[in-house]
Amino acid sequence: MRTLYPGLIIGLTLAATLAACGGEADPPDEARAIAARAGHYVTADYARRAEGYDWVAVTLERFGPEAARVLVRSRADRKRPTCTFGGVADRLPDGRWEIIAEHVPLHLEFAGDTLRFTTPAAGNESILAFFCSGGATLAGPYTRLDGELDASQLGPVIYERYLDLQGIGFQVSVSSGVSLSSGVSLSSGGAADTLRIEPRGLEIDNRAFTWPVAGMVTGAEIEDLNADGWPEVIVVLREPGAAARRRVVGLSVNAGRSASVIAMPPTENDPDTFAGYRGGDDFAVVETRLARRFPLHDAQGRPTGKTRQVQYRLEDGEAGRQFVIDRVSDY
Repeated sequence: MRTLYPGLIIGLTLAATLAACGGEADPPDEARAIAARAGHYVTADYARRAEGYDWVAVTLERFGPEAARVLVRSRADRKRPTCTFGGVADRLPDGRWEIIAEHVPLHLEFAGDTLRFTTPAAGNESILAFFCSGGATLAGPYTRLDGELDASQLGPVIYERYLDLQGIGFQVSVSSGVSLSSGVSLSSGGAADTLRIEPRGLEIDNRAFTWPVAGMVTGAEIEDLNADGWPEVIVVLREPGAAARRRVVGLSVNAGRSASVIAMPPTENDPDTFAGYRGGDDFAVVETRLARRFPLHDAQGRPTGKTRQVQYRLEDGEAGRQFVIDRVSDY
């Protein structure tokens, strides 16, 4: 198994330390809102877990100064987990919380100590079942737990997707480096969340790639980006912090025999293209190109109201395949 980017550490702070943590200064409204909602929420059958009942837990914790990390995990000691999900929720101007999951908005709705997941747009209800199995959905309701969560029946996986194309599959998963039962972040002690991508169906080498990651996966896509008859898998991660910066991790299949990491040039390598970049970007596969969109800011850091789209093509480089800027447009 290969481990890449060993220097990255995820910057998480859990509910137990939400009110007093170091680092960036917190906007008071956002900090208070996250602290008020942070904790564990469980389905009704959590109370009957000793009798073998299935149950689901939702954990909300701080993710940078203005967002909340949302983890959904299910009982995993007797069966495959019913629901598995991890995302980042931003507070909207009207006070609601929104997660963008696979390019679809999910809302967290609170009523007292009760939490529900909803979708704001008609026709998107299927996203509630996307991360569950057996006819279950994320919808809830979940009731806030008074005290510590018994996580002994939960598994470590907080994100999981299987993607396949052209006879090749990729199992994408993220395992948490957080102890939900104790409410203590393990990341400060050297543990981090782990992104794992395992190829399937390759002729020679199906070994998994792993990364200790700083951030949360917000989506994964598969496409033949260089039109060579073999697929690439792209995973998008959002980093902690107010800027909401995103980055991509990608693998490319080598003639059906093995897979290798795709290089992405840092923004510092092209100051002209990324002039006005302050984060807030997102990535999406558009046909055989990778598109990156972000809002533009002036020299004082104020939004201009314009958006820049940077389009990348996949090319062979000296040390392997890499993304190269193909086109830049503003609108």
